[in-house]
Amino acid sequence: MKQMLIVLCVIVAAGIVLNVGIGAQPPSQTSSFKYPAPNGSYHVGRTAYYWIDDNREETFTDEPNDRRQVAVTVWYPAAETDATGSSWIVPELAQSYEAQTGAPIGLLMSGIQVNARTGVDLAESDTPFPVLVMSHGSGLLPELYTTTAEALASHGFVVFGVSHPYNALAALLADGQVVLASPAADPVNIEVAPGASAVDIAELTDERGTSLLEVQADDLRFVLDQVERLNGSDTRFMGRLDVEHVGVFGHSFGGATSVVALLADSRFDAAAIIDGSLFADVPDAVDHPILGIFADETLALAAPTEADIAALGLRPEEIERVTRTMGRMTDLFARAQPGYLVQIADTKHMNFSDAGLLADVLPGLTEQLGMIEPAYSLEITNAYLLTFFDETLRNAPSALANLPDQYPQSTIVSGS
Repeated sequence: MKQMLIVLCVIVAAGIVLNVGIGAQPPSQTSSFKYPAPNGSYHVGRTAYYWIDDNREETFTDEPNDRRQVAVTVWYPAAETDATGSSWIVPELAQSYEAQTGAPIGLLMSGIQVNARTGVDLAESDTPFPVLVMSHGSGLLPELYTTTAEALASHGFVVFGVSHPYNALAALLADGQVVLASPAADPVNIEVAPGASAVDIAELTDERGTSLLEVQADDLRFVLDQVERLNGSDTRFMGRLDVEHVGVFGHSFGGATSVVALLADSRFDAAAIIDGSLFADVPDAVDHPILGIFADETLALAAPTEADIAALGLRPEEIERVTRTMGRMTDLFARAQPGYLVQIADTKHMNFSDAGLLADVLPGLTEQLGMIEPAYSLEITNAYLLTFFDETLRNAPSALANLPDQYPQSTIVSGS
């Protein structure tokens, strides 16, 4: 891999590797970007935690005494405050980012302006705030979903954005160490023997993806353990988190992680998967509500036409794994109770992250963006997430069916 080029995302939705590079030309120190203000009634606060799971070995290092760790960025409804805004990422990650991409630390720390305020009090409320656990796409960061996290927090959700070490672009651990993305945690980094058939390759992909998803789903379950602990003893959150109503969601491999966590742990009540895919067959009945939000070209991969295959440049050995993983996705929404499958026209994979918003500030983020205006694609995505989690966690009347009228570029493919 060339210097100044870093893989940000592996698009497992398509079962193929598409590199999204950052920093082919370092941005100038004068570049700046301010995130759009969220539209909820609450201000937004932000804090972070660095937790060690003493019950799990770290499988991505050679040190037998290493324990699995996670870093968590929390966005929450905040009391009104005059505090200054948070930095987009913490200094340790900014230094790592600069070393890999050439993006100057000053830009990363102050040039990208978020709405959240660090360390402010939780907003007052007569009832506890429902909890959402968020999982990032492979090779990304929780902070690359700031728009969505701030939007949900402004509407009264507490969002725990989990950074999965070795799968994230970079992760800060409890001891201050920053660990980078590792091939060992790359879901499509498989060794294929010469002459392997398309079925062989698909099965190897399934095996690897399933193994890595178990690790990351356990990360989410561990984070929920810690959320329950915070609710019992933390100065800010004690008694203020509705741990009886918990949702989980994610983008790409993080979306698949969210579904696996939902099926493995009854404490999760509902899940949303955003432009992701599955590496194992789903149960005949899925007794949970699940929302799927997808690019139209991604959904087409469940049964790609010759034109789809040609447009994506799929090799013959890739078609089997693409149709297999996406076929499972359509099965999931047919079996979920209820399942809602939504597609958004003119989007591509990275439209569901902040990549399009930051493209002018951090060059190299423009790949895998559709023709839709980036802020608008996120507005649509956030509206569906908010409406779905209001319905499933707050028992609000179902209003998903009304959203295509408000956002004509969206279509509810299945569900009602």
